[in-house]
Amino acid sequence: MANMVLSLLSSAWFPLDLSAHQDALLLAGNLLAAAAPKCMCSPWAGEEEGGPVPSKTEEPWAAVGERPLVVLVEQLFSHILKILNICAHVLDDTPPGPAVKATLPSLANAPSLSPIRRKGKEKEVAEPSTTPMSPKKGSETNTGRPADSAGSTANVNKSTTLGSFYHLPTYLKLYDVLKATHTNYKVTLDLHSTNEKFGGFLRSALDVLSQLLEMATLHDIGKCVEEILSYLKLCFSREPLMATVCVQQLLKTLFGTNLASQYEGAQGGPSRSQGKALRLGSSSLRPGLYHYCFMAPYTHFTQALADASLRNMVQAEQEQDASGWFDVMQKVSNQLRSSITNVTKQRGDKNAIHNHIRLFEPLVIKALKQYTTSTSVALQRQVLDLLAQLVQLRVNYCLLDSDQVFIGFVLKQFEYIEVGQFRDSEAIVPNIFFFLVLLSYERYHSKQIISIPKIIQLCDGIMASGRKAVTHAIPALQPIVHDLFVLRGSNKADAGKELDTQKEVVVSMLLRLIQYHQVLEMFILVLQQCHKENEDKWKRLSRQIADIILPMIGKQQMHLDSPEALGVLNTLFETVAPSSLRPVDMLLKGMFTTPATMANVNTVQLWVSGVLAVLRVLISQSTEDIVLSRVHELSLSPLLLSCPTIRHLHDDSSLSSPPQLPLATPATVAPDNQEANGERVLPEETFARFLLQLV
Repeated sequence: MANMVLSLLSSAWFPLDLSAHQDALLLAGNLLAAAAPKCMCSPWAGEEEGGPVPSKTEEPWAAVGERPLVVLVEQLFSHILKILNICAHVLDDTPPGPAVKATLPSLANAPSLSPIRRKGKEKEVAEPSTTPMSPKKGSETNTGRPADSAGSTANVNKSTTLGSFYHLPTYLKLYDVLKATHTNYKVTLDLHSTNEKFGGFLRSALDVLSQLLEMATLHDIGKCVEEILSYLKLCFSREPLMATVCVQQLLKTLFGTNLASQYEGAQGGPSRSQGKALRLGSSSLRPGLYHYCFMAPYTHFTQALADASLRNMVQAEQEQDASGWFDVMQKVSNQLRSSITNVTKQRGDKNAIHNHIRLFEPLVIKALKQYTTSTSVALQRQVLDLLAQLVQLRVNYCLLDSDQVFIGFVLKQFEYIEVGQFRDSEAIVPNIFFFLVLLSYERYHSKQIISIPKIIQLCDGIMASGRKAVTHAIPALQPIVHDLFVLRGSNKADAGKELDTQKEVVVSMLLRLIQYHQVLEMFILVLQQCHKENEDKWKRLSRQIADIILPMIGKQQMHLDSPEALGVLNTLFETVAPSSLRPVDMLLKGMFTTPATMANVNTVQLWVSGVLAVLRVLISQSTEDIVLSRVHELSLSPLLLSCPTIRHLHDDSSLSSPPQLPLATPATVAPDNQEANGERVLPEETFARFLLQLV
């Protein structure tokens, strides 16, 4: 399918239909993006062996395992660069032609001007220059644009850049079509039309480029980084959002944090779920109803309890689903360290990366300016992600925002967020706080740009503003919790009374939102870190959490409205100190307390979820004798629900009609575990009848 689509793109007539061309680009990109992960391989395989054998990364697109697919990827990549070059010429109002800047062969450090900007050279020089992003000397600052036709070489021909198109008649016709379309767009009054062809076509091309960069390595794009950046710089004014996405993808490719460089180990060994399936289905007989209703759930349950023990917590963490927020954060930080080692140590391209990173400066400056003038939340999010990525790559933020104008604008946005005058603020709040937490490590003239107490104060202001906790306060707290308890908590140099005070403030904020399972997930992380650092602190916090959660479960105040939420609560009970869940009286009282009404389905779901969580704790952390003795001592009544059929079966009076029992609520529960006739009920029967009524 991809081969057929690419053959259409290379034909003489098909590319001139912009709508069909745009759809074909998206289809080809999606097909390759879907096929690539299935045939991915590590581009660093075999590098440790050494020897005179050339490295696998010398091959083009080494991360793509199937060589026939590489031909299609290269063809699409070349086509996309030609399209971007055409769009850059159209936006810059420059006619296509060969490069003329073929002099100055000795200036290797400063790339010469691109032919698509030679007409506007004076305008480019007039733009304010800033300090280079990389820690190079000021004399190495790049004041020119990267060349799209390799202008720094003495002999320029039509094949020096992948994006050259002036010698290809088909692309020249496409240039004429796009230029006419863009001219019509400039004279129209509807500047935000969704049917505008040039903008949609450019967006699609940038989208496909971002997909291809996910499969590329430094070896694949090292020679055309300047070329790509030159196109993105000109396209930024027309499509800033997708241009910023491509800049991020380009950085990921250079530093080895994209899919191609991180694929190592993804296919190692059978998965945990596969192992369970093998054990459950080891019998040669076909499983029956008993197996699916009893044996399979019981086996899964016992394995889950075994994996949840504190002794196996480290091993269990490595096998758990890495889809949570904190798992992603830890994975990204680990990837960044390992990938930079792969790219620099084994390939020896550290200097090349530093040279490349300087070329991003003009685009980053444009992105900062666009953030302060745009009302697009999607664009602002992308710019914040780009800045966060640069800070993580050890780029000095103060060199980008020397006057602190950008950070001042970001802090000013909180005034509008708190009063509800910021549209779609829930989409940008997580990005802002993640960026601010990263900036807390940066300094401006030996002074901290922003402190953690200031960030906590901003978060507390959002909580006090009455905005929804799930959309504003909780996403704001997540990066703060991760930074305080994982990053700073593990650093002995940061330990001190000030850090402990900040942790206590954050914990008190979390306790105010403990009914949400996203907060329980953060408490799991906090408890794990406390257990590593101070066992007494771990036990105190565990008792504090248990004393709050257990009564809320009995009152159906915990938001256990999904399997995910119930799973997080189960994990929390496995993480707290076992002593905090003893005695079992609180567990039993909460479990045997029924809702005031069963008419509301949501209330019943919350009640059942709470009962399931408590049952799991009783099974895993208590014994049958203790539970039954406490049921007897607490005089818990088996008459919890209005269930005449159960009473009818218990009395074994099949000929008589079942009596109608009123619904029992916590206020009308019998004072002791007695039947209506005064006969005492055994605790085993009380517990069994409760479970039967629950089912």
